[in-house]
Amino acid sequence: LEFRRVLFRSTLELKGDEKVLDAGCGRGLMAIGIAKKLSKTGKVTAIDIWDTTALSGNLGDAARDNAKAEGVADRVRIENGDMRKLPYPAGNFDLVVCTWAIHHMEDEPDRDQAVRELFRVTKTGGRVVIADTNNTGRYAEILRGEKERQHQTAQRRERERVRPRRSLGAQEAQERKRTHRQRASERQERVDRAQAGDAGELQQGGGQRDRSEEHTS
Repeated sequence: LEFRRVLFRSTLELKGDEKVLDAGCGRGLMAIGIAKKLSKTGKVTAIDIWDTTALSGNLGDAARDNAKAEGVADRVRIENGDMRKLPYPAGNFDLVVCTWAIHHMEDEPDRDQAVRELFRVTKTGGRVVIADTNNTGRYAEILRGEKERQHQTAQRRERERVRPRRSLGAQEAQERKRTHRQRASERQERVDRAQAGDAGELQQGGGQRDRSEEHTS
């Protein structure tokens, strides 16, 4: 009953073409259940460290055989992987699920790191679904913290992206002011030169009149 409830919550919003990660997949129960909800373009990547002390018969080959028996082998890829250090880039999956696996880690820092890794490989706007025997409240708090950190990082990058544009706009405005002042100065110089030329002509003309008057008198 609990498995079906978690499976329902995990696949409620699936369209069918998603990339899904099942971390700590065991023999593939959750991975197979999700794969059945996907179309041919969807894919489930199921990883585990295959610790047989945590689950009897916990082997990669067992998970592959189960996927084949359920007719979803083409939609399930079984890989070795430790959820504390996932070998996938950030934002790689639409949905990440981890069911009854994290509690097998004895140390709290390892469990916390696993939750952060699950969030890291989830796309922005994607979902992380964790079901476990305990500490789920703590895991939810970690996920909220990671989401807030992601939001702050996005805001900072946006400010850094916009700031050069603003600086460039300020520089352009200053350049326009300098150009305007330079043109105004050039116009004033032309006016001054023109006025100086007019004054010289007037003075020269006046001297001629004086000399003429002297001659006639």
